Amino acid sequence: MRLNNKWAVLLALVFGLALIYSYASIGAGLNCTISTAGTCSDSSYLFFRNDSAGYYNAHAELPSVASYPFALCCDASMSNNTVNTSCFGTKFLNLNKTTDSHAQISTFSSYNNSACINSVYGNITCGHYNDTCPANYSCLTSIASSVATDNNDTNAHVGSCSEYNRKICCRLNNPPNSMNLTYPANNSIITNRTPNFQWNASDYDNDTLQFSLFITCQGGCAVDNRQYNLINYSNYTIPADLRYFGDDNYWYQWWVVVYDSFGNAKNSTVFNFTMNSLISLTLVDSTVDFGSMLIGQRDNTTDLSPPPFLLRNDGNSYVDVNLSAEDYLWDSEQSASAYFQYKVANHSNESGSFNWSASTTGWTNVPYTNETFLKLLNYSDANDTAVIDILVEVPLLEPVGSKSATITFTGKYVKRED
Repeated sequence: MRLNNKWAVLLALVFGLALIYSYASIGAGLNCTISTAGTCSDSSYLFFRNDSAGYYNAHAELPSVASYPFALCCDASMSNNTVNTSCFGTKFLNLNKTTDSHAQISTFSSYNNSACINSVYGNITCGHYNDTCPANYSCLTSIASSVATDNNDTNAHVGSCSEYNRKICCRLNNPPNSMNLTYPANNSIITNRTPNFQWNASDYDNDTLQFSLFITCQGGCAVDNRQYNLINYSNYTIPADLRYFGDDNYWYQWWVVVYDSFGNAKNSTVFNFTMNSLISLTLVDSTVDFGSMLIGQRDNTTDLSPPPFLLRNDGNSYVDVNLSAEDYLWDSEQSASAYFQYKVANHSNESGSFNWSASTTGWTNVPYTNETFLKLLNYSDANDTAVIDILVEVPLLEPVGSKSATITFTGKYVKRED
């Protein structure tokens, strides 16, 4: 029983010593602790020793020497980052010697030996503060000078963060997390020429994020490459139409670069998508009714009585349009003739919707086989409608009765050479 009690006391003392020799400060993913030398899970950034071999009111030593019994340990494993002692990073303290040294704040320059902390990803900002570190900063050590005129800025001893009023604090700012592109999906086919590009993004430090969207056209169409900057949301609708279709063996790649407020950046993966043409024609006015007519009477729709056909392009590309009659309008005329004619005209509110010179703008016999009559009908909402006028004349030998015919309009994608 006595033996067990002695062991219990010994264990309690060891545990008590571990508590005394450990001081931790955590902020924004940077975890710093003063521990016994050789026990750091990552790098050691500063070493401490006082007259009683402790770390209070101590002299400092650089990691390049590493002979003192206590070490400042820092790691960034909480944020999946890595830190090291490279002086390509940030100086947090200056020493007048590499060992057995007094310390000086990093903004002074009379001490030439720097203690540094560097982040493999992101960046680290360090400073000196009174009483406490700012939010999201980790305390590395504290310093004090016995000379009042030094203001605790130079000729100072070092200690744990709880020892002195003057704190040396650093903030690790991590780069943004990896992004997920969501729309257009990789290797997808779309028909929207101004798609809303969408992605998911986050930041370990909850920094404000901005984005740049990159779109490149593949297959010999680099003229349509785009870059949109200063995007404040995780989606963006491009303001100008994509120009090249998969119908002509073109495709696009897109990716996003995210930036945090500290200048850290990260690229997304690259997605591919193809934009195909969409052919969609709508007859806004799909019936032309001439009512009752007499033998030899002639009428047409140019006076809007009756109204003509209105043909609208609701697709995403320029189209050429064919027409043909499915059946004969007159019993006495069983072929294309001047008794049943058509022509294309501009809509009063949407002039310039098609290529006038290449289209059939004069009266022409309605064909009974497909015939291209309308060239490059625009798809833009402001100019996507054409008027199809119809002319009829009752043949002299036509028997009485109701007469009707069906005209079919067929659109086909056409590549417009810009």
